[in-house]
Amino acid sequence: MAITNIPSEIEIVDGNVDTVLGRMTNTRAGYLDNLTNLDAAITTAVTAGNNASTVAAAATTAGNNASAAGVAATTAGNNASAIASTANVNAIAATQIPPNFVTFTVSGVVSGEDYVLVTNDSSSDIDYDQLTSSVTETSSGATTITVNEAIPADTPATGTGTNSAIRVLLDNGIYKKIVYESWSGSTFTIPATDFSGVGEGITSGANVFIAYIDTAADATSESFTTKYNADRTLFVRVRDGGGSPIKTFESPSSLGSAGGAATAIRTSDA
Repeated sequence: MAITNIPSEIEIVDGNVDTVLGRMTNTRAGYLDNLTNLDAAITTAVTAGNNASTVAAAATTAGNNASAAGVAATTAGNNASAIASTANVNAIAATQIPPNFVTFTVSGVVSGEDYVLVTNDSSSDIDYDQLTSSVTETSSGATTITVNEAIPADTPATGTGTNSAIRVLLDNGIYKKIVYESWSGSTFTIPATDFSGVGEGITSGANVFIAYIDTAADATSESFTTKYNADRTLFVRVRDGGGSPIKTFESPSSLGSAGGAATAIRTSDA
C-alpha cells in the first residue's frame, strides 16, 4: 500500500505515544502514592504492634505486680494471724494466779468469858516494836497513823468490822487499841481519834504493832483472814475476863499457805 500522507501519520503516532506516556505517568504516580500509603500503613501497623506488645508487657507486669501484691497481702494476713495466734497463746500461757486468802482460827474459847489477842511473835511474846510511829501526834482528831516501816503485805485489808486492829504506845505507857479502816504503804487510816489528853499523845518512834485478833470472844472461836505472803509466826494469848478464871494461855503458832489454827488450853485458876 502506498503511503500518501507521511506527516499526518507521524502526528497520529506521536499523539498516541503522548497518550501512552501520560497514562504511564499517571499510573506511576498512583503506584508511588499507593507505595507511600502502604509504607505509612506498615509503619502504623508496626507501631501499633509495638504498642500492643508494650501494652501486653505492661499488662503482664501489672498482673505480676497484682499477683505479688496478692502474695504479699496473703503473707501479711498470715503474719497477722500468726501474731494474733501468738498473742492468744501468750495470753493463755500467762498464768493468772489469784491471791491466796488464808484464815487463822483460835478455838477453845468461851463466849463472854475470854479475851483473844494474836500478834506477830517475838521470842514467844508480843512483837511490841513490829512497827514504829514516824510522827508525834497530839491532835484531837487524827485520822492517820504513819509508821517508819512498810506495812507488811499480809496485814488484813481492814480492821473495821473484823477482829483486826493496831496497838499504839501512848506517852503514858498504855498500848491504845485502834481499829483501822484501811492501810496503804506506811499509813493506817483510822477513825478520828483524840490524842490531845495528858499522856495520851504519841511520840515519834513509839511502838506500833498489828493485832491480827484483838477482841472479846463472842463465840467458841475467833479468826482473821488475810492474803498470804509468806509464812509468819504468830503469838497467841487468851485470858479469862469472866466468872470462871483460867490461867493465861500463851503460845506461838504458825500462819502458812493453808492458814493456821491454835486451840486455847483452859487451865483453871480458881
